Amino acid sequence: RIKRVANVLIRATTTPEDQISLKAEIVRELLTIREWETSSYLKWLAFELDSGLQIRPKQFQVAREVIKGNGDILQLNMGEGKTRVIIPMIILELTKDRNQLLRVMFLSNLRKEAFEYLHECLTGGLLNIHLGEMPFNRDIQLTPLRVLSMFNYLKDCQLNGIAVMLAPEHICSLQLKKLEIYLSN
Repeated sequence: RIKRVANVLIRATTTPEDQISLKAEIVRELLTIREWETSSYLKWLAFELDSGLQIRPKQFQVAREVIKGNGDILQLNMGEGKTRVIIPMIILELTKDRNQLLRVMFLSNLRKEAFEYLHECLTGGLLNIHLGEMPFNRDIQLTPLRVLSMFNYLKDCQLNGIAVMLAPEHICSLQLKKLEIYLSN
């Protein structure tokens, strides 16, 4: 915690607006109390240590709701840690279940940056969670061998706890390709 406060102080500037923002950030950091049991979420604790951050109560609540999978709609404002905190928490928790393939969807214009960040924070250090990608477009010629290769890759990702990052158009393209093949036969 002291290290995080020190990092805030290092970023300090001299404008009055920045000083107010800085004070608010320090107070928020000092008042944040962990609402989750570290023994139940050891990978989250390692993520905090590796990333030099503390999971905030709202981030924990949102991650917990998503992990439950009730289909509830949740809204977060910009800057509340969706990409940098909550998604890594969800990936760390859901990759434990090797009976499911974990797909992480990002809009195309955010996917590359998100992949780079998630790869950096999850693959290295204490966590060793791997990420995969399987971009797809309708120009790809699907042969039985290629379909088998795709299936084996996804099965390998599932069995090894590898989260696969996709964009919505990859899924749409695959579904349209399936329809195209069906209609051509």
